[in-house]
Amino acid sequence: MTRFGFSVALIGALASSPTIAWAQVLPDIQDAINRGSGIDTALEEQRRTTLQRSAEDEGAIDGEAGVYVLTLNEIFYVGASAGAGWSENPVRTVDDLGDSVYGNAALSAGVQTRLGERFDGGISATVSGIEFDEPFAPSSRSVTAATNIGMPIGDTPLYVSVNAFGGFNYDQDFENGTGFYGASLALSAGIPVGQSTVLRGSVNAGRQEGEIEENNAWNANVSFDLTHYVSPSISIGAGAAVSRVWFDDFYEDVTFVTRRDWQYGGNINASWQATDWLSVSTNAGYQRRDSAFFLSDYDGFDASITVAARKRF
Repeated sequence: MTRFGFSVALIGALASSPTIAWAQVLPDIQDAINRGSGIDTALEEQRRTTLQRSAEDEGAIDGEAGVYVLTLNEIFYVGASAGAGWSENPVRTVDDLGDSVYGNAALSAGVQTRLGERFDGGISATVSGIEFDEPFAPSSRSVTAATNIGMPIGDTPLYVSVNAFGGFNYDQDFENGTGFYGASLALSAGIPVGQSTVLRGSVNAGRQEGEIEENNAWNANVSFDLTHYVSPSISIGAGAAVSRVWFDDFYEDVTFVTRRDWQYGGNINASWQATDWLSVSTNAGYQRRDSAFFLSDYDGFDASITVAARKRF
């Protein structure tokens, strides 16, 4: 069968099986997971910048890669973020329906502390949502919970951590919830480059499962980011990541395709730490996915600005 003939047959199969198309696009579970951790990423950048200020007072940059509380008593936190952006291909499939602007918001609360003078541990809960202005784009809401435990490896810059998560992804009316859960193991490091720059890298592997069994998959990821501190409160940076995803059985009885995905991405970013509890960040990036299930191929640019706040107590 020619590729054209196979494509026509596969598209016909998808048309007769709407569940496959729904599992492919809505809800986007991976986006929900990313949004659930996104606010913690923004809040972590606040922590890094705060530590950066202290380090500069001592003439050096903090290069550790783990999560450490700033004071023994301030183990609890609450946070919020809100932002706006533009996505070139929000549906994230080869059938690019066009671009869309969007708004997003998140609320988070958790505990992060040191355990036994060696391990770092924490739990968090996040409610988040994204709203696109175009009706074809997948506006959604999610509720996620996560826990983590990690530790530095001796006197090296290496840090190892185990993370687990679970939650529900909903449509824009908080209906039709779809459960998901998973875990990952990560090895990361932060290395100072000169007096004002830090190179961070991470290798992680994990498992994702959920109510839509066809989305169950193993994944591996390698990422790097370089952050330069223009001043104690302003940083600029760039990052790149490569991911590989192995799906258990993405409707192979219908598509006759064993789905395996490669995903590549890069971004540039900037952050301003207005106060110890408030930050503003911008990000622009490109992402591409090459999939054995060709209807999942996509590429596109995204750009956003986010305001994040965090209070520790």
